[in-house]
Amino acid sequence: VFVLDVRNPDHIERRVSSLGKQIRSFCISAPDHFGWAIGSIDGRIAIEYFGDIKHQAQRFSFSCNRHEEEEKTIVYPVSCLAFHPVTGILTSGSSKGSIYFWDIQNKRKLTEVQSPFNNSVAAIDYNKDGTLLAIAYSYTWEKGDIEHPEDRVLIYTPTAQNISLSHPAEK
Repeated sequence: VFVLDVRNPDHIERRVSSLGKQIRSFCISAPDHFGWAIGSIDGRIAIEYFGDIKHQAQRFSFSCNRHEEEEKTIVYPVSCLAFHPVTGILTSGSSKGSIYFWDIQNKRKLTEVQSPFNNSVAAIDYNKDGTLLAIAYSYTWEKGDIEHPEDRVLIYTPTAQNISLSHPAEK
């Protein structure tokens, strides 16, 4: 990952990802722009920070997009990422077709929303105030050239459970 501060375009910083596999998704943090999130093909997300070594020491990664099936754990790539523009909740989309909401401050999964379609989540993004989440379902070629469902776009209204930073005991 190359970091370019547009205020000082002559200085380009090269960062090595903490993820061991190919990066599939990337998004800048919101609303406070502390860094970025990256997702990989092996179902992992890393949270990276701008700034000096002290800030970079806060970075972490976690496993996600896993599904238990017949006593096996199936890992799905992190196909897309988006931060909620108000609360900072991280949302990830998987090739399984599910959407996950993550509280990265407390390092925990908030909830999972199952797909109404049998297709991968190819892209997600919030509107400006975070009241709507656009979800694009499309085959992302992880199994090669095969028959697949048609592409669809769904507009989802996040609930307080999805995007709240409060602790479960406080609700």
